[in-house]
Amino acid sequence: MTGIGLVLAVGPELIRQPWLLVALAIYFVNLAIAFFVQRPSLRRLVGIRAAADDRGWQARARRQRYLSYLMAGLVGTIGFLMSSKPVLW
Repeated sequence: MTGIGLVLAVGPELIRQPWLLVALAIYFVNLAIAFFVQRPSLRRLVGIRAAADDRGWQARARRQRYLSYLMAGLVGTIGFLMSSKPVLW
């Protein structure tokens, strides 16, 4: 909803600011990862009890951790684009 609101508020200025288009694209990719990948996987991970030596649970937890790092990196990239406003093309 916030991304759509931003596009409606900025309107034609969006085309003149390509960094904003890139930031919005990253935002939508991050939302898709959170909704379609992270949430179902996290729900499965939380619902399983793990023993100290359960390799399957540890592997799933590691994948979730790396996915969380990716999502945090995407948010950081959006922050960088918003603060530096680079000329992309």
